[in-house]
Amino acid sequence: MKKPKLIAITHPLLEEMSPEEYIAYVARISNPDNQMNHETSPRLLAFLIRQSHWSPFDMVDMTVDIETSKAIAIQLLRHWSFRFQEFSQRYAVVSNLDFSHVEIRNKAVGGNRQGSADVDSMKTDEAIMSCYESQAAYSNLIVSGAAAESARMVLPMATLSRLHMKGSVRSWMTYFWQRLDPHAQKEHRELAYGIFEIFEQNFPVIAQLLKTHKPQVVETEWL
Repeated sequence: MKKPKLIAITHPLLEEMSPEEYIAYVARISNPDNQMNHETSPRLLAFLIRQSHWSPFDMVDMTVDIETSKAIAIQLLRHWSFRFQEFSQRYAVVSNLDFSHVEIRNKAVGGNRQGSADVDSMKTDEAIMSCYESQAAYSNLIVSGAAAESARMVLPMATLSRLHMKGSVRSWMTYFWQRLDPHAQKEHRELAYGIFEIFEQNFPVIAQLLKTHKPQVVETEWL
């Protein structure tokens, strides 16, 4: 499975400034005399996150190229603030039918229905065998003249797919807080970490802040 790859990122045309400096610039829109003070941008970004002032982080987007299973791709779609462009299995024959990434784990101890425990090698071998049987059925359908859009119905959820995922820095922050959490599914957590490495290269200040700060729900009386 390929690592995530950076495709596009917002770069301002006003002057030479990084995406992070532009976020700070936008946050100072009501203070134009101080908008170009890039030296204090890291402190301002930290203040925005601590005080939950999220709107400036909506002003910069990042797009990544992702290869993952259909099962994890479906989880990605739950992050509705992102936009996706996925390889279509309706029009093109699926050629990347590698199932070496499949891993079957036993149920988590304690009854956690969303988690899992150790890898079961016997179950994993059985699952991979089943995937390759589905691959054979798919290939036979294609050879016999079946339309790609209908032949794909026999492919397993482990089938790899490729998509572009675009979101604002604000959306990526929320995504990382959720999908890098130990409770996230292992396969999705590994994908999120690969994307986070890209994010950290381009947003080093914000990436460090994400590691040390996570919004907490504060219970208080409204009136």
